[in-house]
Amino acid sequence: MGNFLKAVSGPQVVVGGRTYGNRKINEPYLFSQLFWFDNKGNMLFKWPGAPLNGNPDFVKGNWDGRNKEQLFWYKFKINDQGKGELYFPDPVYHMFDFMGKGAEEVITLSQGYLRVYGAKQAHYSNKDEKKDLLYLKNSVVNHTHY
Repeated sequence: MGNFLKAVSGPQVVVGGRTYGNRKINEPYLFSQLFWFDNKGNMLFKWPGAPLNGNPDFVKGNWDGRNKEQLFWYKFKINDQGKGELYFPDPVYHMFDFMGKGAEEVITLSQGYLRVYGAKQAHYSNKDEKKDLLYLKNSVVNHTHY
């Protein structure tokens, strides 16, 4: 939940939705799309138009250190129209203040490689968010992958 869409007033909710295919007719088992809702619960749109195969992680965080949350899904950075721009070579896995400098980095994971990406023009406060126990509880401990 947050103010992510430029053309929509008030906060929006976006969820990574899953759709299960019919295996009896050889559809892939799992599809994913982002579902956008306004602050009254009305569905605004789905992105992408054709769902991706699988169930990619969806992460948000203070990417550039300016306290404005940025969304990432699969290999995409989500723009202010709610659509993704291909950004990473590997799927996003997690996001937190890995370097301890006040801006969160994106962690990708693919084929046994874990990579850390920071924003090119991040503003660093040099306040290590990991020293805040609430940050650790909400951003690290409760982040699960299955």
